[in-house]
Amino acid sequence: MRKTISFFTVLVLLLSFCVPVLGAPEIESRAAILIDAQTGQILYAKNQDEVLYPASITKIMTIYLGTRDESMLDKAFSVSKEGIDAVPRDTSNIALDYGEKITLKDALYAAMLMSANDACNLVAEAVSGSREKFVELMNSTAKTFGARNTSFKNANGLTDVNHYTTAYDFAMITKEALKSEQFKKVFCSMDYTIPPTNKNNEERNFVAQHRMMHQSRYNHLGVKGGKNGFTSDALYTLVTYAEKDGKKLICVILKSPTFNSVYKDTETLLLHGYNDFTKGEITADKIEVYEEGLTTYTPVGKATFLLNNEYKEEELVTTFAEGVFTVKTPDGTVLGSLEAVSETRLSVWQIIWKTVKIIFFVLLGIVVILYSLLIIASNKSRKKRKK
Repeated sequence: MRKTISFFTVLVLLLSFCVPVLGAPEIESRAAILIDAQTGQILYAKNQDEVLYPASITKIMTIYLGTRDESMLDKAFSVSKEGIDAVPRDTSNIALDYGEKITLKDALYAAMLMSANDACNLVAEAVSGSREKFVELMNSTAKTFGARNTSFKNANGLTDVNHYTTAYDFAMITKEALKSEQFKKVFCSMDYTIPPTNKNNEERNFVAQHRMMHQSRYNHLGVKGGKNGFTSDALYTLVTYAEKDGKKLICVILKSPTFNSVYKDTETLLLHGYNDFTKGEITADKIEVYEEGLTTYTPVGKATFLLNNEYKEEELVTTFAEGVFTVKTPDGTVLGSLEAVSETRLSVWQIIWKTVKIIFFVLLGIVVILYSLLIIASNKSRKKRKK
């Protein structure tokens, strides 16, 4: 009897760990995240901080850095011999030749649409003078974008044990990069043509490799841009930017087992964002001020967010810490925040002391005025006597 009870107890415990969170979709990929592209709010996460290989989604950072200086886009550059030789010929490339010149803009579109590793090395050398300095720029920029566990070792995403990222980090990197209209133009491009060069007499025509950007069964998802990747170590990776019904979403998938699963999981998460969340906002007038000692903190502005349909706005919780009001769901999920303005109140003794000082200076002023009048009257009296 005791053995039977113990068996069922263990069984119940095991099942409790296997039951998915209510409302959260199931996916095959090792790690994934779905965020609001405007606020960075996390709508779904699975192993968001697990360190994994990014493969060619690395090129999102490369393209962003290459588009920052628009004055350079139409300048022609040639990739170094070392830059060409560093790219194995069995990986993605556009067969750049030694001494061949193309514009930085050409290289950026080749990197985006054809995932060209040789074009990435041209971008790196054009922007920073060397691939090594460009990698330093990639890593410092990633940190400013909010990446916590990312390390870049090259501009293209070829496997290196010290070249890694997380789903969370790449969502933040993509969110910040999309603030640049020039980057967004390249990131959301469907096709591009590189004209003949000094080493190639034919045009090079490229089309987007992200499956969801073409006419297909995925058209209902509103996909605008994205970057795919694959290596035998990273497996399938995919970053997708989509807009629909006033919602702007970024989905990052890492280490998906198959070509089909990376798109299936992306579709599942985008539909989760569209169907299971509603746009909401909380304005400052709906939040009570916070008092700490003699200081009063008053919220300002408003917090906009996407609220899971499982919750209602009146169920939301607001906490205050370090000068910020944070809006959360009952289970602690952060939706947004409002800044606060502070005002220090006076204590009773401070009020009394301030009142005493005011009275003192008022009386002092009266005394000075009376004394002045007295002197004036005295002077007039002396003058009359003399007359």
